[in-house]
Amino acid sequence: MSNSLTNPLFWDKMKAYFFNDARIKSAHNEVEVIVKTLGLNGTEKIVDLFCGIGRHTNILALQGYETLGVDFSNSNIISAKKTAQQLDSSAKFIKCDILKFYGSEKFDVALMLWNSFGYYTSIEQNNIVLKNAYNTLNSNGTLCIETEDKEYYNLSEYSVKKTIDNFKIVKKIKVQDNILNCTWQIFDGKQTNNYTITKMIFSKKEYLDMLTKIGFSSIRIIAKNMKYIYIIAKK
Repeated sequence: MSNSLTNPLFWDKMKAYFFNDARIKSAHNEVEVIVKTLGLNGTEKIVDLFCGIGRHTNILALQGYETLGVDFSNSNIISAKKTAQQLDSSAKFIKCDILKFYGSEKFDVALMLWNSFGYYTSIEQNNIVLKNAYNTLNSNGTLCIETEDKEYYNLSEYSVKKTIDNFKIVKKIKVQDNILNCTWQIFDGKQTNNYTITKMIFSKKEYLDMLTKIGFSSIRIIAKNMKYIYIIAKK
């Protein structure tokens, strides 16, 4: 079965779930944490990879940063540009598969937030994502990844049920090696849709090894909570 995470149609259908009001509001606090954690001073040029609807990209632009958001979903990019106009944000956005993001433009900071690293389901593809991020950074630039820690998943298989806004969701999660397989059954008030989500997850040591091989140095790993970590790597 195909992986929904790399299918733009999945994001189009699920936009109301993924980008509900609570998540949009939470972006302000998330940006505050990123700015403090990275020690940014307002002059940095930032690229937000897998930017979604530009929640963080636009807020950073309003704080004075020069920002570019990149996402493979045309619908997300349209929403991001619309929000930028409404907020009078200077943020720019482009539709591009991150596997093909080799722009000559250089940045001081590259972000991959909200568990977006690992969408591609092969080691080779994920290494390309990291290499592209490395190549787009200026000398001494910083990569920041917010992601799940594989060590959180101490059970091989389990289910989660929850209701968010009008969505009733049943997730069945199975973890094997570096692959997290998740089937979603979602009732949106009108019909039930089934999705298959597959993503790669890594341990702290695996992240250190991958980033070191790419060429990053001075790699720090900071716990955000029990499940998520920030990985900060200098070029």
